[in-house]
Amino acid sequence: WESVSEKFLDASLTFEKADFLHHQFITSMQEVEIDKTGRIAVPLSLRKHAKLFRDCIILGTGKKMEIWDIVEYGKYLDANAPRIKDIIDELGPISLFT
Repeated sequence: WESVSEKFLDASLTFEKADFLHHQFITSMQEVEIDKTGRIAVPLSLRKHAKLFRDCIILGTGKKMEIWDIVEYGKYLDANAPRIKDIIDELGPISLFT
């Protein structure tokens, strides 16, 4: 996280914007330990922030991994369903299988 924090400071942002990003992302970071079976416990404060209430899913989205509460993810998909056609139209014709 030190390298992420440094990138905020090194970016061409005003001090106010860099400070804002630190408050939003860096100050809530918490170091966690991996248990003997390879699991990571998400701290309660981060579970509350991410609305991880019960059943969750883990998504691989390119270069990152996301953890979603399954109900919240359904709400996200439903809320963004109208945008899908516009985004696909913007993407243009692509072939997924060539």
